Amino acid sequence: FQNSTEAMKKKDKSEIFQKIQKSFGGSKDIVFAQKGIKFEIIPNVNLKNLLKSYKKSVNLFLECIKEYKVTSLSGLNKYRKEIKEAAKIGGYNSVLAMRDTLSIYRSYIKNKRNKFPKVNRLFMKLQPEQNVFLKNNSLYITLGGVPGRTNQLKVDIKKSNYFDKFIELILSGSVGVGQITITENYCVFSIKKSYLPYEPQGLLALDINLKSIDAVMLKDNKVKLFTFRLDDIFNLDLRYFKLNREFSKKYPNRWNLHKKIKSRYYRNRNNRIKSYLHDIINKIIKIAEENKLLII
Repeated sequence: FQNSTEAMKKKDKSEIFQKIQKSFGGSKDIVFAQKGIKFEIIPNVNLKNLLKSYKKSVNLFLECIKEYKVTSLSGLNKYRKEIKEAAKIGGYNSVLAMRDTLSIYRSYIKNKRNKFPKVNRLFMKLQPEQNVFLKNNSLYITLGGVPGRTNQLKVDIKKSNYFDKFIELILSGSVGVGQITITENYCVFSIKKSYLPYEPQGLLALDINLKSIDAVMLKDNKVKLFTFRLDDIFNLDLRYFKLNREFSKKYPNRWNLHKKIKSRYYRNRNNRIKSYLHDIINKIIKIAEENKLLII
């Protein structure tokens, strides 16, 4: 630790920072971080029909790849008009379906799977300002023709404090929005945020245990300890385990009821655990940013 700290004090870039630079393209200019943020939506019958059409178009494009051996956008584009009519899908939506088809096929080739791919789940890709527009708490999906000037399908996003903050970040220009993936019950926004990486001036070592995350900060030849308790997560997990066990004893043979109730139990549990972990991770990142530490 002492040797690492002394090396970081030198004017020349440390070996650690060089590795960080290399991972971002070899420059300490502004870099971009990407992540997906998930929001629940209000189920919509018309949306489900649109997702079915999109799934059908992707599977038809996959059949074209299998039958005609075309593996490029220009090759698939020859069959786009025919597939648009068969799947009853709009113009730009079919373009995104072609791109998804190629991504699925390339994944199939890369992973050397035995069975040729086929899409079973309902999903759809959306491109802001092309086939989807965000207004207030709703997504307006363009069904075909000129973007924004044809029939649109309205999909309402469930209101939450976090979504309101998310909209504020978009309007302020703090984050940029890329493609949106939508399913029957939720949508995922792909966001991009720019930041300037710093040269580490210390280390923050993490040790994850059953009921805590212990951290050791080393900076300027000084050591400082942090402890982030996980008792709430542990107790929450234990509570839902007991609920699940009691429910199974009370209704031992009602399998359909088991599936319905347990899915609700675990959905609530997982959402609360994610919330706890999100707060802890933000605290750790804040310490690292304020002290310019490298997390290990």
